[in-house]
Amino acid sequence: MANSREALDIFAKVRESINDGSVYTNMGHCYYARDEFDRAIESYETASKRFYSNQNVSVLLCLCRAWYAKANKDQSFSAEQCAAALHLCPWDKAILYNIAMIQQKAAELLMTVPPAKRSLKDLQRAIEQASHGQKLFASLAADRSSQVPYNRDIADQRRKYGESMLRRCEEQLATQRQWEAEAQAKIEAARQRRQEEKERQEEAERARQEELRRQAEKLAEERRLAREQALEWTREVKRLESDEEREKQAKKAKRGKRSENVSGDEGVGGEPRQKKRRGKLRKSRKRAQKAQNGDDEEQKPRKRTKKRAVRDDDDEEEVAAVPRKKQYKSKEVISDSDEEMS
Repeated sequence: MANSREALDIFAKVRESINDGSVYTNMGHCYYARDEFDRAIESYETASKRFYSNQNVSVLLCLCRAWYAKANKDQSFSAEQCAAALHLCPWDKAILYNIAMIQQKAAELLMTVPPAKRSLKDLQRAIEQASHGQKLFASLAADRSSQVPYNRDIADQRRKYGESMLRRCEEQLATQRQWEAEAQAKIEAARQRRQEEKERQEEAERARQEELRRQAEKLAEERRLAREQALEWTREVKRLESDEEREKQAKKAKRGKRSENVSGDEGVGGEPRQKKRRGKLRKSRKRAQKAQNGDDEEQKPRKRTKKRAVRDDDDEEEVAAVPRKKQYKSKEVISDSDEEMS
């Protein structure tokens, strides 16, 4: 229809003012004319359910026609709506003819599609329905009523076509069973491969975990041995330090005993040793030196005073052994005699 779009706009305005099932039915006719079968089915179903409680035969037939057109387009068939219409009007032979046609078309379609796009269950159901449709066509072709809403010759041709089609059903069923068996075998093989791959991965994971566990145990053992070795080294170092400390203490004790023996009152053999009196000797020497220097100044005024070096007893012994020259130390101030002043 060229003006179906304008008709839809008008029906949409009518729907706003009149809420009636006929409006939705006519909108479904417009959508059907535009090959918008999904929207046509929606409009027919709204009219049948909301306004007619699925009891209007004409609306159900229009809905069936829309489903049939959609089935031809989508390559899938259903006779449910025709069956509902037949339940409401079982004496209508046109409905019987439509049901027989849909059942035969469904089987015909499933026999032409490849096995991958159908299932054995759907094919068996379609063949069962086609057998029922074959009986309907036979009864319609044999009807001798004066007026029938169909063509008897077409019904008889459909019956003959149905017989030839049903003869090919066993072959189609065998093909479908074989394909599904192969597909199931492939699926089972794929499942088995997935299961084997899963088990292999699980085994690899268990092996990896076992290897990690062994490595962890080995590392823990190495750490334990390292700790024991470190403790052993620590004990050895402490033992060596204690031995060195004992040796040092023993040496100190020996030196203390030696110093006590040397500084004791009794020498070797029990004889008393003479104490050193170096400080007193130095003082006595200094006083004697000063007295001697005073006498020399009175006798020889210009002669420098000599200062004798203070030595210990050991130094005196060396001086007695080796004669040394006298050493003089000049005074800071030299005093002149009375004769030089005159």
